[in-house]
Order: sequence, then structure tokens, then C-alpha cells
Amino acid sequence: MDDNHSILIVAPHPDDETLGCGGTALKYIHQGYKVYWLICTEFYRGGKTNENIAIRNNEIESVSSKYGFIKRFELGYTAAELTPADVSPLVKKITAIVNEIKPSVVFLPNGSDIHTDHQIIFKAAFSCTKNFNFPFITKVLLYETISETEFAPVSDHSFIPNVYINISDFVEQKLQIMELYKSEVMPPPGPRSLIAIKALATYRGSAIGKSYAEAFMLLKQIIN
Repeated sequence: MDDNHSILIVAPHPDDETLGCGGTALKYIHQGYKVYWLICTEFYRGGKTNENIAIRNNEIESVSSKYGFIKRFELGYTAAELTPADVSPLVKKITAIVNEIKPSVVFLPNGSDIHTDHQIIFKAAFSCTKNFNFPFITKVLLYETISETEFAPVSDHSFIPNVYINISDFVEQKLQIMELYKSEVMPPPGPRSLIAIKALATYRGSAIGKSYAEAFMLLKQIIN
């Protein structure tokens, strides 16, 4: 990755980090990189009750512990609060986090994902990677989120992977972590079923001659 050994994963919702780059996060944490997790929104399936809040908080805590993230940030937005009309408050909060941890590599959600909150978070976070304000960032990658990225209409901004990371040694651990999101895992043949998640990793791995991989779209890389 980079000499800085610091990585930031920006997730619109809890579980996007695992779906999009869970194996990659595990791989680089194993190699000694400092990996940080930014969760932008909160979501409680079945409504924001005390019980659902407790369940979700326990899931997030368990997931964070399993990965071994250096630090977790939660912005606490609801999807409805994120509108394209004014992203400046969101940009300000992300900017503060980026300046605090000074990552060399940033993983972002794909900007053309089907849901608007993914698109808004991408735009806000990508604006926090400008080299004249954040010279320590040397690489920006987009990840795909199954059930989001593949449902987006074809456009000039479609997700076209050009970076593949071998996660063969970490795919089972990724699936185990995904199982911690009990309310999010779907039964087969749902796109968020464990079978489908592993199938995508198999397909991406076949592109590079490996058993399993995660695919990314490189937006920017600075080589000094």
C-alpha cells in the first residue's frame, strides 16, 4: 500500500465496509497497517426502538473488535438527512476526521451506487482528498457494495474495476464477520446472502487467477 501505513474506510452504513472491502481490511490489518472505520449513517431495521438500537450497537462493536480497527467514527446521520442540496456539514465532519488520522489510502463507496446516500457520501468524502488540502493522501479507491453497485443504471460513471486484491486467506473471516450483521444477511439467492457474497469474491478472483478477490476502481494515485 503506502509507507504511511494508515487507511481510512468510509462506509455509508454499517456492513458496507465488510461487503466492499472486508477481506482487504483484514489483509492489511494482518500486515500491520492502521485501519480506521468511518460510519456515516445509522439504520435500524424495524424502526429506532431501544431494543433495535442496542442490537445494532452490539453488532457494530462486535464487528469493530473482530477487525481490530484502530478507531471507529460514527457521524450518526439518517439517510433522509443527507441531501445533495447542502453537503457542507458532512464535508466539514469528514474533513476533521481525515485531518485527525492523516490516511495515505482512502476507500470510498462507488459514486454511482443506486441509493442517493451512497452518492452523496462519495461526493462529500472525495472532496476531502484534494492533494493541496490533504497532501498525505496518495491513493483513493472505490469499492463495490453488493445489492447497491450492480443495481445502478449503466452510465459513464459505472463501476469498472481496475484494481484487484487477493483475499483468499481472508474470505472465510470476512463471511464470519458479515454473519454478525444478523438483520442484514439475506437467505439465498438474495444478493446479501453469504453464498452470493462468496460468489462475487470467486468471480473477482477469477479475473486475477486467485481463488478469491475484492475489486476496486482506482480514482487517484500519487507516486512520489
